Amino acid sequence: MKIEIKEELINYWTDVIKNKNSSFISSNDEQLFIENNRADLLLRYSYEEILSDREKFQQKGFHINLLPAPYSGDLSNADIFILLANPGYSLTDYYDESCKDYREAVIKNIKQEQVEYANPCFNPAFLWTGGARYWNEKLKDIVQQLLDTGVYNSYADILKAFSNRIATLELVPYHSESLNPPRRIFDSLESKKLMLAFVNEYVLPKARAGKALVIVGRRADDWGIEDDRENNIIVYPHEQAQSFSLTSQSCGGSAIINWLAESKK
Repeated sequence: MKIEIKEELINYWTDVIKNKNSSFISSNDEQLFIENNRADLLLRYSYEEILSDREKFQQKGFHINLLPAPYSGDLSNADIFILLANPGYSLTDYYDESCKDYREAVIKNIKQEQVEYANPCFNPAFLWTGGARYWNEKLKDIVQQLLDTGVYNSYADILKAFSNRIATLELVPYHSESLNPPRRIFDSLESKKLMLAFVNEYVLPKARAGKALVIVGRRADDWGIEDDRENNIIVYPHEQAQSFSLTSQSCGGSAIINWLAESKK
């Protein structure tokens, strides 16, 4: 595992969010959209503007006034990595970030500062946010199985474990309803290339060493990863990736349950 690539990733995104008065996109990514005449895909609206303007409300693109979400969780200590496409978008994302405590928690996670709950989506204080509702709904069957089998004694224990052991990684870090930029932009994004390097140089070697479980939930072809369950790498086939089920009967859900149960023995 190359520790240096992890530090490079953290420093990259810490630098992007440093200027609180600008939009949250790396300068090279932004320039790529401009050079390809697709700056219109970069949406710089406030919550109030989207609420009050019908055209802005309906416009599709990347909401770069929202904090980016290249990763969530503890990159150093997580042992379950879930690889996705990009953070989705809901109008409530703007409301979520209007909460000072939640916004600070997301910023601390981008900087990888050590806190009690590394992944804000599993922090009991923020279960009302869109991200928390999404993940707690998706993982509810796993939660039930972990409680029924006595792997954990309470929901609070599970939230703490999920928060510090699960890290989600996004191929593209900017919020949008769907990931559909022109291919020439998508393939050349500097942030995407950096995330791919992190996965290939840090995450996958950790899995092959038996120290992590990797689940590729979406865009397996773009991640460039093939299913390798002997080495703790599970890839959802294209026909299952859209729903990306994590029930206890799914390939990813059952793997998470077994991984957590084994670690408790």
